[in-house]
Amino acid sequence: MKQLSAMIDELAATEAESGMDTMTGDAPFKLNRSSKLHYDSAVRYLKCIYVKSAYPKMTLWQVGAKAGLSAAHRNLKATDKPTASNADDRTKLKELTSRALLRGQMIAENAARGIFPSYAKCEHAMPMDYAAIYRRRFKFFTRFGIEE
Repeated sequence: MKQLSAMIDELAATEAESGMDTMTGDAPFKLNRSSKLHYDSAVRYLKCIYVKSAYPKMTLWQVGAKAGLSAAHRNLKATDKPTASNADDRTKLKELTSRALLRGQMIAENAARGIFPSYAKCEHAMPMDYAAIYRRRFKFFTRFGIEE
């Protein structure tokens, strides 16, 4: 936020010096102030999307465990074997992860349509391309031969 504020201040100073009037126009997209999307929630959703893109064959509960989605289910690890004793935790974490992935997708879809932040259901949403997300997100590491 500090960097963004500094960039806006710099633009305003440049505009004032040159006499240009670019900051008074209407933006094509506006923030959706009615939504109460919290930063921590958005980061958790994004983390789930990144984990799902890096490990596409993981089950939902494993994605949630690897992403550290729930503090209540921190004892469950992605490498744990499914047992009767952890069945309830796996089910709850699966539901949380499914919701997080869907909300992350809806935030991205709505942002692309000019509504941010909002995870309201978008009926024309495109399916997530986890392979493309992985390629873009981890391009730096693969370019330099760095293991994750």
